Amino acid sequence: MRTQGEIVMKIAIIYGSTSGNTKQIADRIAGALSHDASVDVLDVRTTDLSRLVEYDVLIAGTPTYEMGALQEDWQAKLPSLDAVDLTGKKLAVFGLGDQGGFADLFVDAMGKLYRKFVDRGAVGGTGFTDTEGFSFEKSDAVIDGKFCGLVLDEDTQADRDWNPVVAHRRLPSVHDAGSDQVGPEIADVEQAVVVSDHVEEDPGRIG
Repeated sequence: MRTQGEIVMKIAIIYGSTSGNTKQIADRIAGALSHDASVDVLDVRTTDLSRLVEYDVLIAGTPTYEMGALQEDWQAKLPSLDAVDLTGKKLAVFGLGDQGGFADLFVDAMGKLYRKFVDRGAVGGTGFTDTEGFSFEKSDAVIDGKFCGLVLDEDTQADRDWNPVVAHRRLPSVHDAGSDQVGPEIADVEQAVVVSDHVEEDPGRIG
């Protein structure tokens, strides 16, 4: 519940989706976050990536295709991120993959997306999830023994449900700060978004 005068955290959920399933996941995450933040869901195909500087938190999602490739719209747009400074933006990612068909490339695209955003200055390390329960040979999305984001595999694990969970520190309101202007003590408050793989209900087919 937002209160009057509270500084609302701005979140961009940006995704690439060919079949529409990644969009479905993006919309569900947005629904979980929208009570406590201002959330925009952006299709990378139609989004100028320079817009991302307007947000406090970035959540990026992609399926992985054959040979570990990014979704086609991400492939086309990701080079333009080289001109965008994302320094200090909190980052979380989610990826859709098929461990049964591509066990040696499992959710590789999510790892590529994560590293690109971090390379442009985004702050990673948020929303890492356990690899336990998945059966795969190799994944570029594994960093320090964990997946670098939320992993979904409806092809092989249709019964593995999930629930998006948010954990962020509330930004103080202007009233809380005792001032009619936003000071550095407000701007510097740490924020984090965690997307969890704990279960709740069936998300439907993904890919």
